[in-house]
Amino acid sequence: MDISIRLEGDAVLALREIARRMSDLTPLNAEVAASMHDQTLARFASEKGPDGTAWKKSARAAEDGGKTLQQHGLLIGAIKPEYDGKEAVVGVEATAAPAIYARIHQLGGKIIPKVGKVLNTPFGKFASVTMPARPYLGFSADDRSEIATILRDHLHKILTGDPKK
Repeated sequence: MDISIRLEGDAVLALREIARRMSDLTPLNAEVAASMHDQTLARFASEKGPDGTAWKKSARAAEDGGKTLQQHGLLIGAIKPEYDGKEAVVGVEATAAPAIYARIHQLGGKIIPKVGKVLNTPFGKFASVTMPARPYLGFSADDRSEIATILRDHLHKILTGDPKK
């Protein structure tokens, strides 16, 4: 079974205009990256992962009444949005000092000394330290819904030419 569609005149012009408007997704990706960045920063404020699970309080935060993962603000300060015409991402800047420890906080894991037999920590010397996962990157259902709304609104603008929606 063959299906053919014939477009002429205004329909061709309309499709060309839609294709032109969709050729640069930088504005859409800028909005998505900003949303993802805001959502990530909100996790630090609430001290909860994308799934809503509270982070295990760090020993330092429990001792001094501070916030977990926020002693000096370096990790949260290194989280940056990036976007272009093809993608939107949020993560820890690879060149920032926190990039060294960002992964262990996100995923958790065991830290063992690279040199010597013990780790010197503010809480004593240990053969190893197991860090709990404290995910700050990721998507909740609400995050996905917000991004879907951004996508829907952007597509509406493209299809209708309405810059307000």
